[in-house]
Amino acid sequence: MLATRYWPRGAPKSAADEYLPVLAPSRELLHSYRQAQLDWERFRHQYLYEMSREAARAVIHRLAKVARAEVMTVMCVCADEDHCHRSLLGDLIAGFDEG
Repeated sequence: MLATRYWPRGAPKSAADEYLPVLAPSRELLHSYRQAQLDWERFRHQYLYEMSREAARAVIHRLAKVARAEVMTVMCVCADEDHCHRSLLGDLIAGFDEG
């Protein structure tokens, strides 16, 4: 599963079984973080807020159901996994509470 705002240049469409830009940071948030206008903690807070919206929560809920039955790989283009939304997204999927 690929969770990026933009499809990676040069990557074939077969590289991911599903492309979910709804789970990527918004363009504004991504730009602010890449331009060092936000530190990691502020980016983290804002990304988690974005993922609390109904459209994102519905997709996270669906992925959480799938992840209970099979291995899921969350991909993006960030080099540093410790400072990347995919680590936050993986935690959201793994910890999704239906309540």
